[in-house]
Order: sequence, then structure tokens, then C-alpha cells
Amino acid sequence: MKRQSKHLILLLTIITGLHACSKKETTPTGDASRVKTFTSEAQLRQALGSFVTGYNHTRFAVGDQEEGSHEFYMSWGQNAPEDKPYGAVRSIILWRYEDDRTREQILDRYNANVVVDDPRLNNSLYSNIIILTTPNNTKSGWFYHLFALHRGSVNKIDEIELRGGFDIVGGAAGEAEWFAQAPGPPTDKEAVTALLNLLEPVKED
Repeated sequence: MKRQSKHLILLLTIITGLHACSKKETTPTGDASRVKTFTSEAQLRQALGSFVTGYNHTRFAVGDQEEGSHEFYMSWGQNAPEDKPYGAVRSIILWRYEDDRTREQILDRYNANVVVDDPRLNNSLYSNIIILTTPNNTKSGWFYHLFALHRGSVNKIDEIELRGGFDIVGGAAGEAEWFAQAPGPPTDKEAVTALLNLLEPVKED
């Protein structure tokens, strides 16, 4: 009986060890992050999740994210003017290009913006990430700007520009009431969640 118990304990130990190794192997690892490569609206919508819930796909333009110019543009609309006297939109642009700029140079270039303070960015996986926003996001217009700096044999930067807002149809009756009902800008937490969902771990050179 004791021998059987020893065998059972040994078997359980092996199974537990194998399970732990399996979990460890599927955990994302890296020492930095980069923007995932997207090729369809469905991929982006899935990654953004609730950030575009209630918004319908309106425009799509895709290029090769490795080329370095205008890479990937997508927008989603909510409430077309024929439905309500305002139209809301959320859009995204992604770039990837060679660039030697440092964190300090980027912050100096965009000194009119503010750095988003989110505790999740303290994770070492996001040590190469900068997220900026305007100090006065409003219903009419807001934006978030992410930079992912990669240093290696070839220095590169990934950029994501997430922006949105709405316009009221000129002369619409009850404009003030419609303004009050229109969707507001996302919170910093919501925007950071959406942006981080677009990243993946990467090993730097």
C-alpha cells in the first residue's frame, strides 16, 4: 500500500511539473513590445474589443507595415447623420519605420502633449513604450499617440495614433441636447487598454 502511495505521489508530481512547464511556455515573454501586424478590419476589431463596440466599420486602407510610410488606417462610425444629427467616429493609424530618435527627443518634439500615467506601463515589457495624449480631450475631438522604440542593428519606431470625436449637423434642432447625449472621449484607462491590446512581446537585438 505504501509503495502504491509513493507511485501515486510521484505520478502527481510529474503531471504537476509538466502542467507548470506547459503554462510557462505559453506565457508571452520578451524584453520589449512592438505593434502586432494587422491585415484586416476583423483582426483590429477583435484586438480593440469593447473600444469599438457600437461603432460600425466605415473605412479601411491597408499597406505593408514594414514599408515605413502611411501603413494602416481604419475608422469606425456611430450614428450616421440620417439616424441622428451627429456622427461619431473612432479611427486608428499604424506606422513602422526606421528612426534613431530617443525617448527624450520624442517628448521634446511633442512637448505640448502629456504623458499618460498608467501603472501597467511600469511593467518591464513596456519599457520601450511612450503614450501621449492632449491635455484637453473633449467630445468633439481627442487623441492618443503611442510610440514603441526598438534599438538594435536597425533602429525602428512603431507608432499608433488613436483618435476620434463627433460633428453635429449644422442647424440641427436641439443641438445642446444632442451634444449632451453624444459619446464622450475615452478615459486614459480605456485608451491604454485598447493600445496595449495591439502590442506583442519581442526580444530586442
